Amino acid sequence: MAQWQRASGGQFAPGNRGGPGNPMAGQVQRLRAALLQSVSEDDIRDLGQGLLRLALKGDLEASKILLRYTVGEPNKMPPTEECEIDELKRRAEVRKLKKLEDFDNQLYGPEE
Repeated sequence: MAQWQRASGGQFAPGNRGGPGNPMAGQVQRLRAALLQSVSEDDIRDLGQGLLRLALKGDLEASKILLRYTVGEPNKMPPTEECEIDELKRRAEVRKLKKLEDFDNQLYGPEE
Protein backbone atom coordinates (compact mmCIF):
# COMPACT_ATOMS: atom_id res chain seq x y z
CA MET A 1 0.00 0.00 0.00
CA ALA A 2 1.35 3.41 -0.95
CA GLN A 3 2.29 5.85 1.77
CA TRP A 4 0.54 9.20 1.39
CA GLN A 5 2.82 12.13 1.88
CA ARG A 6 1.41 14.51 4.44
CA ALA A 7 2.33 18.06 5.37
CA SER A 8 3.01 18.92 9.01
CA GLY A 9 -0.66 19.77 9.69
CA GLY A 10 -1.85 16.41 8.40
CA GLN A 11 -3.08 17.66 5.02
CA PHE A 12 -1.91 16.04 1.82
CA ALA A 13 1.43 17.53 0.80
CA PRO A 14 1.73 19.52 -2.45
CA GLY A 15 2.29 17.23 -5.41
CA ASN A 16 0.48 14.29 -3.81
CA ARG A 17 -1.70 12.46 -6.36
CA GLY A 18 -4.53 12.04 -3.90
CA GLY A 19 -6.47 8.90 -3.22
CA PRO A 20 -7.32 6.16 -5.69
CA GLY A 21 -11.02 7.11 -5.71
CA ASN A 22 -13.77 4.53 -5.51
CA PRO A 23 -12.67 1.44 -7.44
CA MET A 24 -16.30 0.21 -7.52
CA ALA A 25 -17.81 3.44 -8.92
CA GLY A 26 -17.90 2.19 -12.51
CA GLN A 27 -19.61 -1.04 -11.55
CA VAL A 28 -22.13 0.76 -9.34
CA GLN A 29 -22.91 3.14 -12.20
CA ARG A 30 -23.54 0.23 -14.59
CA LEU A 31 -25.75 -1.55 -12.02
CA ARG A 32 -27.81 1.59 -11.42
CA ALA A 33 -28.23 2.08 -15.16
CA ALA A 34 -29.41 -1.53 -15.54
CA LEU A 35 -31.87 -1.08 -12.69
CA LEU A 36 -33.24 2.14 -14.19
CA GLN A 37 -33.70 0.43 -17.55
CA SER A 38 -35.72 -2.33 -15.89
CA VAL A 39 -38.33 0.10 -14.47
CA SER A 40 -40.84 1.93 -16.64
CA GLU A 41 -42.89 5.05 -15.92
CA ASP A 42 -45.95 2.82 -15.63
CA ASP A 43 -44.14 0.71 -13.02
CA ILE A 44 -43.42 3.82 -10.97
CA ARG A 45 -47.02 4.98 -11.37
CA ASP A 46 -48.29 1.58 -10.19
CA LEU A 47 -45.88 1.67 -7.27
CA GLY A 48 -47.17 5.11 -6.33
CA GLN A 49 -50.76 3.89 -6.49
CA GLY A 50 -49.83 0.93 -4.28
CA LEU A 51 -48.21 3.25 -1.75
CA LEU A 52 -51.30 5.44 -1.81
CA ARG A 53 -53.60 2.47 -1.15
CA LEU A 54 -51.44 1.33 1.77
CA ALA A 55 -51.20 4.86 3.17
CA LEU A 56 -54.97 5.32 3.02
CA LYS A 57 -55.38 2.07 4.94
CA GLY A 58 -53.23 3.51 7.73
CA ASP A 59 -49.76 2.21 6.84
CA LEU A 60 -47.51 4.84 8.44
CA GLU A 61 -44.36 3.87 6.52
CA ALA A 62 -46.20 4.00 3.19
CA SER A 63 -47.56 7.42 4.19
CA LYS A 64 -44.09 8.69 5.03
CA ILE A 65 -42.59 7.46 1.76
CA LEU A 66 -45.46 8.81 -0.33
CA LEU A 67 -45.37 12.22 1.35
CA ARG A 68 -41.57 12.42 1.26
CA TYR A 69 -41.51 11.93 -2.50
CA THR A 70 -44.54 14.07 -3.32
CA VAL A 71 -44.72 16.90 -0.81
CA GLY A 72 -41.12 16.77 0.38
CA GLU A 73 -39.37 16.69 3.70
CA PRO A 74 -41.01 18.96 6.27
CA ASN A 75 -37.69 20.55 7.25
CA LYS A 76 -36.88 21.35 3.62
CA MET A 77 -40.07 23.29 3.02
CA PRO A 78 -40.01 27.05 3.47
CA PRO A 79 -41.97 28.43 6.42
CA THR A 80 -45.61 29.27 5.74
CA GLU A 81 -44.92 32.98 6.14
CA GLU A 82 -42.27 32.77 3.44
CA CYS A 83 -44.71 31.07 1.06
CA GLU A 84 -47.33 33.74 1.78
CA ILE A 85 -44.82 36.51 1.09
CA ASP A 86 -43.79 34.84 -2.17
CA GLU A 87 -47.45 34.55 -3.18
CA LEU A 88 -48.05 38.24 -2.43
CA LYS A 89 -44.98 39.16 -4.49
CA ARG A 90 -46.23 37.03 -7.41
CA ARG A 91 -49.67 38.65 -7.24
CA ALA A 92 -48.12 42.13 -7.19
CA GLU A 93 -46.03 41.23 -10.25
CA VAL A 94 -49.13 39.98 -12.08
CA ARG A 95 -50.93 43.25 -11.25
CA LYS A 96 -47.97 45.24 -12.59
CA LEU A 97 -47.96 43.20 -15.80
CA LYS A 98 -51.73 43.66 -16.17
CA LYS A 99 -51.36 47.43 -15.74
CA LEU A 100 -48.57 47.46 -18.35
CA GLU A 101 -50.73 45.43 -20.70
CA ASP A 102 -53.68 47.82 -20.19
CA PHE A 103 -51.38 50.81 -20.82
CA ASP A 104 -49.99 49.15 -23.93
CA ASN A 105 -53.53 48.48 -25.18
CA GLN A 106 -54.44 52.14 -24.65
CA LEU A 107 -51.42 53.26 -26.65
CA TYR A 108 -51.45 50.73 -29.47
CA GLY A 109 -54.83 49.03 -29.26
CA PRO A 110 -55.50 45.43 -28.24
CA GLU A 111 -53.56 42.63 -29.91
CA GLU A 112 -55.53 40.52 -32.31
